[in-house]
Amino acid sequence: MQKISLMKNDFKNSTYKKHFHNTYSISLITKGECSFCIEGTKFTATKGLVRVINPYEIHEIHDSSWEHINLVLTAYFMQSITKDMKPTCRGGNVCFSTIIEDKKLAQDLQNLYSSRNHQEISKQTKRIIKYMMQKYSYQDFGRTALHVEKSRLKNAISYMYQNANNLEITLDEIASCTQISKYHFLREFKKEFGLTPYQYIQNIKINNARRMLYLDVSLSEIAQECGFFDQSHFIKTYKNYFGHTPSYMYKKQ
Repeated sequence: MQKISLMKNDFKNSTYKKHFHNTYSISLITKGECSFCIEGTKFTATKGLVRVINPYEIHEIHDSSWEHINLVLTAYFMQSITKDMKPTCRGGNVCFSTIIEDKKLAQDLQNLYSSRNHQEISKQTKRIIKYMMQKYSYQDFGRTALHVEKSRLKNAISYMYQNANNLEITLDEIASCTQISKYHFLREFKKEFGLTPYQYIQNIKINNARRMLYLDVSLSEIAQECGFFDQSHFIKTYKNYFGHTPSYMYKKQ
């Protein structure tokens, strides 16, 4: 997946179910308002505010109409910046405040979107992130790439990542990795993540598919590789999670 993705999106009366990304999503709201919930906490982002979704934060969006400039960054890109920062910005997983009111930051994001030179976009993005780190960052030493806190669920999560593209994966198979009963596992998993194992697998699939959109492959190939029934199923699922079709991403590249 490319390190930086920059686009402008317009959403009308949109509702998206609980999901997570493995990237940073930094959005300047340019019109309307976005009502959303991150792991049980409700937020509203209105025009002029910056909304941040950190990697693996489970979030959902409620019936909202808004327009935003969206800067998406990989964790790898973020790490390449933090390694040059002062020691207090290293060691943990960098996270940012969810809602930021900052006219300078808003203007910087506007200017970034107006840029057309790829090299200049990369330089400006690094300046923006360093500014955000100085003013709006914190470190989450507990968050991992698998978003796991309870050790007995680690094996199940690993199994899900390894077998997400298998259309025949069953709850019994996943639960067997935890050495607890299927129904106990289901309750514990939902309590821990706010998602069912099936919903979690769908998130893994859709994030894998999103990375593949940056490769020179067809939508039907992506659907097959990532464990969707067919191309139509992939497109419908993708739109439910991201608010636009996979073809929209092709146009933005």
